[in-house]
Amino acid sequence: MKKSLLISLLFCCGIAFSQQNKNTFPFKKKDHFFSLQYGFPNTMKNSLESIFGFQQTNKKSLGPVSIAYEYHVNELMSVGISISYGAYSADYKDVIGAGVAFKGTLRNTALLLQSTKYFESDNKALLYAKGSIGINLWSGEYKKTDGTDFKNFNAPTPIGYNAVVGLKYGFNTNTYGYLEAGYGKYIVAAGVAFKLNKK
Repeated sequence: MKKSLLISLLFCCGIAFSQQNKNTFPFKKKDHFFSLQYGFPNTMKNSLESIFGFQQTNKKSLGPVSIAYEYHVNELMSVGISISYGAYSADYKDVIGAGVAFKGTLRNTALLLQSTKYFESDNKALLYAKGSIGINLWSGEYKKTDGTDFKNFNAPTPIGYNAVVGLKYGFNTNTYGYLEAGYGKYIVAAGVAFKLNKK
């Protein structure tokens, strides 16, 4: 009888613990969020052309910076949309020592659909995986120092995508900071998300 009582107690404790985990998970169906994010380093530099006889110097980058909307279809899964902007430029110096010959500039605006999977936890730190796909809108130029074109601009791929894993931390029930890493126009990104349907 004592053995049966112990098993029953353990079973009840197990149910209570599982319910506690479920109740303490911070997200619910129909929750929606607005987020701001900055990614680094800017990997758009890989899309700026390497030209024989010239060396890139005076490199400058912006972002990518992004805003996003996220909607929870259930506790652990969300869908959303993001828009980002990034830029990268470099001077091309003649390797034989003739100085800067021209400047290359690359700008990108990306509109992506995203899906995020959260892994259930009763902690404030939440692990997630996110995938995104959409379109890239590119602009850019290769200009000589006198303002004329050095060469035509060839836009990189119009298909935008990234895949990341991240960790989101709840400062409170309405504000979350997060850090993520993966493959895209950045290696690491940091951001903050704000719950819109505050209760």
